[in-house]
Amino acid sequence: MLTGRPVFEHESPLMVPSLHTEAAPEPLRRLRPDVPEDVESLVLELLAKKPGDRPAQAGEVYRRLAAHLPEPGNPQGALVPWAEADPCRPFRFPMAPDARPVRQWAREADGAR
Repeated sequence: MLTGRPVFEHESPLMVPSLHTEAAPEPLRRLRPDVPEDVESLVLELLAKKPGDRPAQAGEVYRRLAAHLPEPGNPQGALVPWAEADPCRPFRFPMAPDARPVRQWAREADGAR
């Protein structure tokens, strides 16, 4: 997704599965030099052939990516129905207790008046 193209390509679609299991992916920064080194490192770990070389838990991946998300906005603004929703909120707080759709927050805010 970061490069806009598949990790492995071949003129014969029948060869792509073997590339997944045998070929090393091209380093991300060779295609996108603007990507931070730690993101490239994470992507290469996620593409590791051996499961033991990949991050053990999704929480670790989230923690490593969270440092690159924009600063949090004002969460109270999301309670106003006409406010623009923060598209990054689900990524900053994916398992937050109040991780509900903005429209639901707005309905609850209107009902509380």
